[in-house]
Amino acid sequence: MLGVGCQKTNTPPAVEPLEVENTINTSTSVTPTSTTPLTDEEIKQAANYKKAQELFNKALRTSVTKDKADYRAEIVKLSPDSDLGYFSQAFILTTQKTPDQQGSIKLLTKAIKLNPNFTYAYANRGANYFSLRQYDQAISDATKVISLDSKLLAGYSNRAAAYQKKSMFNEALADLNQALELSPRSSELYFGRAEVYAALGKMDEAQADLKKFDEFNILSTSVEEVKKK
Repeated sequence: MLGVGCQKTNTPPAVEPLEVENTINTSTSVTPTSTTPLTDEEIKQAANYKKAQELFNKALRTSVTKDKADYRAEIVKLSPDSDLGYFSQAFILTTQKTPDQQGSIKLLTKAIKLNPNFTYAYANRGANYFSLRQYDQAISDATKVISLDSKLLAGYSNRAAAYQKKSMFNEALADLNQALELSPRSSELYFGRAEVYAALGKMDEAQADLKKFDEFNILSTSVEEVKKK
C-alpha cells in the first residue's frame, strides 16, 4: 500500500466524467431574435449549430481522447465562431504535443462571452488556469461551475486541487467530500483526500483513504485489462 508521504501529481481530473447525463442545449446569435425571416445563410448556420450540439453531446459521453478530438474537429468545421466552436478549438489546443493553455483560455473566454452559462467552458478554463499555477483564477472558475451545476464533479474536484495548492486544506477537504458523494469509487479522489488528511495531521483517516485508493485503483486496472481481452 502507498504510504501517506508518497507524492502524486495533484492535477484536476477530467471535466467530462462518464456519469454526465444532461446534454447541452445552448443558443447563440444564430437563433432568431425577431420575426424577420432568416436568410439562407442564417438557416444554414442554425442547422450547422444543431449538428454541432449533437457532436458535443457525443464527445461528452466518450472517455477516448481521440474520439473527443475528432468530434470537436467536426464542430470547428460546422460552427467555428459559436460557443461550441471556440470550446472545441480550445480543447484541441490542450491535446497538442505541446499544450497551449494560454491560447485555450482565450478561446474559452470567447465561448463564455457568447454563452455566460456554459458550465464546461468554465470548468476547462479553470483546469487551464490550474496548469498555469494561477490558482485563484482556477478557484473562481470552479466556483462558477458549482453555481451553475452542483452535480458536476469537476467543480468540486478542480477547486479542491487548487485549494490544496494554496494550503487551504479545510476548504479542500470539504470539496473532496462533496466530490466523493458524486463519485464514490474514484481512486484519484481518495488519494487526494488522503493527502489533505495527512496535511491536517489526521493520519488514521489518511491511511483509511489510501486503502480505498488501493482498492479502487486495483479494481479499475482489472476492469481495463478485461476490456482489452
